[in-house]
Amino acid sequence: MSASRTSRNTWVARGASELSERVYRRAADVLGVDHTLLSEDTFLAEHLQLVHYAVGDKYDSHYDWSPKNVTRLCTLLLYLNDPVEGGATSFPRAERSEAEGPLVLHPGKGGAVLFYNLLPDGNADETSLHAALPVIAGEKWIANLWVWDHRRP
Repeated sequence: MSASRTSRNTWVARGASELSERVYRRAADVLGVDHTLLSEDTFLAEHLQLVHYAVGDKYDSHYDWSPKNVTRLCTLLLYLNDPVEGGATSFPRAERSEAEGPLVLHPGKGGAVLFYNLLPDGNADETSLHAALPVIAGEKWIANLWVWDHRRP
């Protein structure tokens, strides 16, 4: 935990349960790839990251890639519950008209957001900057599934 990230998390392997297996298979459907590609053997997907946000918890604007290790092609962000208040995800650099304002969303329990961290040429996409806004009331549970760029080591 740090000042910029106050949530708590753990990791869940694909084969840990029937539920985690279903999540990986459904993610493969969403991505349009064979589910066997999202395994520890292929190194094309990380374990699920299960994240809990209590009241006041947040994660300041960040990328799911780093300059040293640009490998996370896309992020599938799964929303596991509905906070009472707050806890939305903000995309401050998303391309939108001025009238629309910044992109802030929470698709609700059972919803998901898929976004790409890399451009088609393999370079980092700076519009993928995002933040978990503070939970005001209740709690927030999400899961992250990161799929790696197969062209990178």
